[in-house]
Amino acid sequence: MAKSGHKGEKEKGASGPLQEAWRRYEAGDQVGARSEARRVLDEKPSDAVRAEAEALIARTRPPTWAWPYAAGAALIVALMLALAIARG
Repeated sequence: MAKSGHKGEKEKGASGPLQEAWRRYEAGDQVGARSEARRVLDEKPSDAVRAEAEALIARTRPPTWAWPYAAGAALIVALMLALAIARG
């Protein structure tokens, strides 16, 4: 996965509770970064940390347009499998 060359102020100076989440995000582990950010949100953080964690979660969320394509691909694979079994 390609990484952005641009580092915002929050990513550069990440310290405190979100440091591990940003480190994982920069390493390309979006799932791990999202889970770390959710863990920080469970600990009742300050408003600034909460906003940063929510921004990180929004940044790592899968795009909504991908779900219909995934469902269509699964349907096609299921139809191909059913056809292969029927022709058996």
